[in-house]
Amino acid sequence: MSIQEMIRELLAIGFTGEALAYGAKVNKSTISRIARGKTNYPSDRLMSNIQDIFREYVAHK
Repeated sequence: MSIQEMIRELLAIGFTGEALAYGAKVNKSTISRIARGKTNYPSDRLMSNIQDIFREYVAHK
């Protein structure tokens, strides 16, 4: 699953862009750009943070 798909799924289950940005330690605009497919290569740190959030709230449900 791509980082974009993970963000979209997290948004679909009720996360806000602001909450994801806070958890991933980035700006809300960064989350928005990735969700819209405007950022092709997010940083490894960002990808790891989003994967951690995804695992905690989606993958284990």
